[in-house]
Amino acid sequence: MNFQQKKITYVFLPFILLIFSFSVLNIMSEIKPSPLDTLWTTRQLIIGLFIFVSLSFIPSFAKLSFSFSYPWISVNLSHHTDNQKAHELVIREKSICVGCFGSSMSILLANCCLLLYFYLPSIFRTVTASKFFTIGIILIMVTYSRYFTDFVASVRLIQHSSLFLGISFLIIAEDMVFQSALFIVLLLPSWITFLLARVKLSEISHF
Repeated sequence: MNFQQKKITYVFLPFILLIFSFSVLNIMSEIKPSPLDTLWTTRQLIIGLFIFVSLSFIPSFAKLSFSFSYPWISVNLSHHTDNQKAHELVIREKSICVGCFGSSMSILLANCCLLLYFYLPSIFRTVTASKFFTIGIILIMVTYSRYFTDFVASVRLIQHSSLFLGISFLIIAEDMVFQSALFIVLLLPSWITFLLARVKLSEISHF
């Protein structure tokens, strides 16, 4: 299997799993759920756990390195070799890895969105779940498009900043449709597969 075929496989696999998962959940939704499972406070707890766990990804994604020279602390966001500098964006003579920095930004954007839904779910009712689902899919595809076409670093930064935000939109869409804490947990393999696909695509692009 060549690189292009591997890329296509890694892109489509998470979406196939997501469609299968939603189909299973749709069947399971016919079963009368537990009142505790459908309580907003229970769903808030699961969403809160998602937010907490995702924040723990930032240090590994950012790949920060520090150098201490009293009284200053210098933060290094550049970690590519000279032949991989195309993966970095230069701002004021400082290089930052667009993949790592963009992914970290994506986590923060996604958590802001989930926190807003956590505290003010009523403002999301003006938008249908299908629109959240569609936007979420588009945002994920924007991230994956990075590995098939070369863009300038500033555009790649936007692409890498879309993945977690897209997943957060899918979580909101799922909760609006099924209103089940259990179903959010059951979709966890789908969210993990999206992340693993992103990692594998990144490995191929750095090869």
